[in-house]
Amino acid sequence: MSQSFEELAPCPQCGAEQTVTLHHSIDTVETPELKTALFERRINTHQCSACGCQAPVEMDLFYHDPEQGYLVYYFPYEYFEDENEEEVADALAHFENDGSLAIELSHEEGEEGQNTPPYLKTPHVVFSMEELLRYVAFRDLLFDQLGDENL
Repeated sequence: MSQSFEELAPCPQCGAEQTVTLHHSIDTVETPELKTALFERRINTHQCSACGCQAPVEMDLFYHDPEQGYLVYYFPYEYFEDENEEEVADALAHFENDGSLAIELSHEEGEEGQNTPPYLKTPHVVFSMEELLRYVAFRDLLFDQLGDENL
């Protein structure tokens, strides 16, 4: 399910405050237009109406493509580079020692009581927006070439 919220945020360049829409998750079946917006760099981006500055808002994001059967978790690496040791510890708490997610993902069961697909329990983790875009493009290429035979 795609989830977003609005937040009043200052422009990183001029300081003018405005409301920005930020996304926690994107579901490409429910809201296919968000996939286009992601590739156009309009997801989790502050576009200042006062000075025109466009700047990314670094926050984690789930990208779910139910048609192709995968889930990606974007976790900005900048979270690990914070000077505040507590912030870094909080970021590391999202992961197990093997690099898998330590957070419990909650997903509803399928319409007919089907179990949650395994891919929803073990998302592919990426640490940059570029890496997310490359992974989605790679999965699109695979799907276009091989179809759903590997799902």
